Amino acid sequence: MIANPDLNLGIFPLPNDTYETTNTLSGIDAAVCISAKASEEEKEAAYKFLEFLAQPENAQLFCDAEGAPACITGVVHKDEGVQPMLDLISAGQVHDWMASTIDNNVVTDLYNVTQGFWSEKNVESYLKQMDESIAITSAE
Repeated sequence: MIANPDLNLGIFPLPNDTYETTNTLSGIDAAVCISAKASEEEKEAAYKFLEFLAQPENAQLFCDAEGAPACITGVVHKDEGVQPMLDLISAGQVHDWMASTIDNNVVTDLYNVTQGFWSEKNVESYLKQMDESIAITSAE
C-alpha cells in the first residue's frame, strides 16, 4: 500500500465446506518481545514494551501502520479489504497459525502450493495439490 496507495487489496480465509465451518488463521506475534534466554532486565523491558503496545492509542497507530488486525479492545481496523477476516475473528471462527500446529516441512510446502494457486487460479487443482502436499510431507 505504501508503494501503491490506490491498490485495491483484500484478503479472505481459505474456505471450508460452509461459511459456518470456515476458520481464519489468527494469533498474536509477541515473539519479537519475549525470549526465554532474556535476562531479567531484558524481560522487564519487553513487558514494558508490550504494555506500551497494548494501550489502545498505540495499538491503533500500529494497526494503521502495519495493517494487521489488533486484539486490543477499542482498536478499529480501517481497511475494508480485511473485513471478511475480521468478521470471522469476531465470531470466534479462528485457528492458530499453521506453524504452531503442523510440522514445519508441511507448512513450508503448503505455503508453496498456496502461492502457486495465485498464478494458476484453478481451485480444483489447488485442492488436489493441497491434499497431495499434506499426504507426502506428513509421511516424511
